[in-house]
Amino acid sequence: MKGNPLLRLAVALLLLAAVFWPVHRITSRSEPAPIASSLGNTESKSQATELKATLSVQTAPPPSSLTVHQGKRVLLTDKEVVSQGKYRSEAKMTPGEDLVIVARWEDGKPHALHLAVRFEKNLPLLEKTFWAQEKLEDALALPQFSGQ
Repeated sequence: MKGNPLLRLAVALLLLAAVFWPVHRITSRSEPAPIASSLGNTESKSQATELKATLSVQTAPPPSSLTVHQGKRVLLTDKEVVSQGKYRSEAKMTPGEDLVIVARWEDGKPHALHLAVRFEKNLPLLEKTFWAQEKLEDALALPQFSGQ
């Protein structure tokens, strides 16, 4: 390419700016804040559809810490021991929201944790087995039950 080097530099910088300007505008966008009135409506709907359930957790060996929560509500902790490695709690849960399980063990060996959720009203049993070494952070999705 023949021509003045300063002119070539200017053209190259102009092309780079044309490519990077749209990328910069897309990546620097901030997310709009949710409308407060819509948040209030979803909370009242979720409170109306809460279901009583029994949470059961079995582990071998028992973890040094264990919590199961849904949103900001803690549903089960390691203080609700039935026997060694078995935990049980009754709580109200909102279908459609995930249960988050957090467990920690002190040794570096693999561990299994079995979570079962038994709802009232003859709804199906939900079960899942998790595997982890030192720390488990996972979720169990609660389905929306039709005809509640």
